[in-house]
Amino acid sequence: MKTNDPQTETRQVGPLSPLDRVVAVLLAYGWQADGATEVERVRTPAGAGDQGRFGPAFVPRDLGGRRRFRHGDDFRTIGPRTTCFYRKREGRISEMVNHPTRDAATIEEEAAWRGVNCSEK
Repeated sequence: MKTNDPQTETRQVGPLSPLDRVVAVLLAYGWQADGATEVERVRTPAGAGDQGRFGPAFVPRDLGGRRRFRHGDDFRTIGPRTTCFYRKREGRISEMVNHPTRDAATIEEEAAWRGVNCSEK
């Protein structure tokens, strides 16, 4: 629907990105947004051919900032490459499973199973 108000205008901008698709699946199965992981600024080697005058060149990069969702004691973090399910017991991670973020079918199966079999506290 095209309107003059940018606040209420809805439009199709194309297919969902893999991250948006995973978020939609989680929300559909009752998972709740739980913030994001910490962001850490690190220096990583720039590449194989990037040798500086005094050794390898380093580039600053941000690690972390993955979106986190929760369903009882089960958590999920979503990144551009991997989506991680993990379960905490007594404040410690007791189980962890990673899937490629682009593997929507497997992620939906896992979200549905954990959404149904999760013990709410």
